[in-house]
Order: sequence, then C-alpha cells, then structure tokens
Amino acid sequence: MTQARFAKLIDLAKTPDSNQRRELLREVTDLFFATSHTRSEREIRLV
Repeated sequence: MTQARFAKLIDLAKTPDSNQRRELLREVTDLFFATSHTRSEREIRLV
C-alpha cells in the first residue's frame, strides 16, 4: 500500500460524514481483496 493511500484511509477514518465512512469501507474492502494472495496460511485461517 502506498503512503498516499494509507493517508487517505486515515483521513476517511477521522471524518464523521457517513458518505466518507462508506468510502472508507469500500477502500478497505478493495484493499483486503487486492492483497488476499499475500496472506499466510495462518492469516487465512483467522479470517
């Protein structure tokens, strides 16, 4: 994850606006699935 993307997620997490909170959820979900191939067996079992 790039520094800019991480900073964007932090900014979205700080806002009380529900539209931006939904965007945060979408971003985190996209990031989760985009990096799913890099998880260890242990991490996969925890999900």
